[in-house]
Amino acid sequence: MYSSAFPGPDEVKVKDLPLRETLVLTKLGHIASFIVLRGNVLEYLVVNEEIRGKGIGSYAMERLLSLLRSRGIKKLYMECLPHLIGYYKRFGGKEMVEGRRVVYNIVEPHARIVIDV
Repeated sequence: MYSSAFPGPDEVKVKDLPLRETLVLTKLGHIASFIVLRGNVLEYLVVNEEIRGKGIGSYAMERLLSLLRSRGIKKLYMECLPHLIGYYKRFGGKEMVEGRRVVYNIVEPHARIVIDV
C-alpha cells in the first residue's frame, strides 16, 4: 500500500516497470538476501541473520541502486525502523518525515527515507 508521502505506481515514469518484483541474492546455494521492490518503493530488504555484518546488505543495496539507475529512476523511497536510519544514510538516504504507523495492531515508530539514485 502506498502512503501519501510516497509516489504511487502511476508517478513512476519508466516504461514496462514491474509493479512488484523480488530480487534474491544467493550464496553457496542458500538465500543470503532478498529485496521486494514496488516501482521505486523499497518494501523489504532482508539479510539472512546467519550472515549479517559481512557486507551482503550493502552489496544488495548497491545492486538495487544500480538497477534503478539503469531504469532511469531518480529516487528510492522506503520506511524503516529508527535503528536502521544510519544504514540507509550510508547510501545517501535522507529522512523525510518522522511519525508512527500501525503494523499488525502494534504501533511502532518509523522513519521515511528517500535516496537520490
